[in-house]
Amino acid sequence: MNRQKALKVLNPVMFLVFLSVSAGGVAKLLDAVDYLTFKRFHPVAGLTLVALAVLHVILNWPWVRQQFGGKRK
Repeated sequence: MNRQKALKVLNPVMFLVFLSVSAGGVAKLLDAVDYLTFKRFHPVAGLTLVALAVLHVILNWPWVRQQFGGKRK
């Protein structure tokens, strides 16, 4: 799978994981979910989001280098 196709899959998945982490935090803040459920779900979703974000940066690294004056191709 090339980089563009991977990003077309990764970006929406990362957005959905971000929404789930955010919704879980808001639900806990509003006491809409019990602590045990929050304790099980939120860290796993958060670590998943971090892993997806790292993969997102890796796949976009050529663009990052170009924007910040790195070696140009």
